[in-house]
Amino acid sequence: MEQKFDEGRDQFKKAITSLSVSDDLVRRYTNGVTYQRWAAAEMNFANSPKRAQELFESAKNEFSGIDIGMIRTKALYDLGVVMKSYGFEIPPSP
Repeated sequence: MEQKFDEGRDQFKKAITSLSVSDDLVRRYTNGVTYQRWAAAEMNFANSPKRAQELFESAKNEFSGIDIGMIRTKALYDLGVVMKSYGFEIPPSP
């Protein structure tokens, strides 16, 4: 079973590293959502809260780097809702 988890993690890593867009907003938002969903998968399927916490933090870092305030705020809010649903602390707003 662990092999399947590792295969899934490899796919998420590929999704993060293979996105080649010059638009920083699109890259940060897409990577943030990918990290967020990866963290949820770690909780739902691998029962790995430590790894999920690290991935939620990566999502927060991506979203925090978005220059457009309204989009950044909404992305961080949505991340907080997901994190709270898994029992994690909601990240403070930048």
